[in-house]
Amino acid sequence: MTSLWTVGLGVSTFGNVGLSLIIGGVYNGLLSGANIVGATIFLPMATAICELLFVAISREAYCRAAWPNRCGGTGKIPGDQLYIPVTASVACNHAVSECMHLAAVLAGVAKDGTFVWVGVALSTLLTNILLRLSWFRFFLFQIARGLCGTSLARGLFGPSTWVKLHEEMKVFVGYFRFVPVVALVIARAVMYGMKPFHDPQTPAFNFATGCAILGFLCTEVLEDLIVVNELLPEAPVLPEMLRDPTSEMHPRALQAAERRHGHASGDFMSVVCDTEKQVFHKSIAYCRDDTTWGRLRRKLGQVGRLVPAPVLYGLREWPFGLHFTIIGIFCNLMLGMMSAFLGSGYLRGLHATPCPPARLLQSWFLESVPLAC
Repeated sequence: MTSLWTVGLGVSTFGNVGLSLIIGGVYNGLLSGANIVGATIFLPMATAICELLFVAISREAYCRAAWPNRCGGTGKIPGDQLYIPVTASVACNHAVSECMHLAAVLAGVAKDGTFVWVGVALSTLLTNILLRLSWFRFFLFQIARGLCGTSLARGLFGPSTWVKLHEEMKVFVGYFRFVPVVALVIARAVMYGMKPFHDPQTPAFNFATGCAILGFLCTEVLEDLIVVNELLPEAPVLPEMLRDPTSEMHPRALQAAERRHGHASGDFMSVVCDTEKQVFHKSIAYCRDDTTWGRLRRKLGQVGRLVPAPVLYGLREWPFGLHFTIIGIFCNLMLGMMSAFLGSGYLRGLHATPCPPARLLQSWFLESVPLAC
């Protein structure tokens, strides 16, 4: 089972990198074919689906291969998996998708110098807000419940601690991708000087690319402000979307449970001899939400604000050094994605034009020295 957990981590991370490269290549192919509307819709939707897919793979790997062994007492999975592997896998999956998204957009703008990125930025902002406020999950659950039944819909689109952890990671991880981009602009300015925007060695590639960097940073900040401060309402969590509170420590359990008084049945002796079964029952713990959006969610079917499951409190802050290690990985991912879509030579100002598609594909597997493009 240890090997299955390791394989799951590898597939969820490296598989995401491979599929993300393909998505970015398709996006730039749509742009080169003048299919601007298709590219604008395709990139944010494909990125979101890809990220959700590989986060789900890491969740299933943990739930099936790691968590049962830890809780079953076999000791086959060494170490504390929640401390670093689980949180790092979720963070890396989000970082890969975010890096690919920004790298693909900047590559397209660097090639054509137009402001197509504005439409992509707005569609991405709308898509991410609906995702992070769980409205997509809510509507997909309603559709799946009507087509396939509540049980399957709950398994596919029901909230869980893994979903909550994923949403929390989105608040922090997205900003690190801008560090290597800004560093690259500064390095080109130091190396070649502040050349005009029409020059191939200008720091920000061209005027539109410079605007795109600032624009996407602003939309990232705006997105977090809307979600964190709940300037728009979060989707309701219906009772049908929650699993029965059999184990609130299970990684799929979002809510905490509490024991409530029930209605005793039978005679006095049966109640005395079977108190736990007859008088108490386990129920989902709620607290009252009197905010404006809370009242709206109650009208849509949510009973009250959920009390987070205890398993979420098992997470601790990473070691100080690990923060910089993870940030370094994210920065290298961003530079690698930009090289994959533009070419290492063009990225560093050694060539005047980006690599052609055939040469780019070759450079994904074998880079020539000196850099061909």
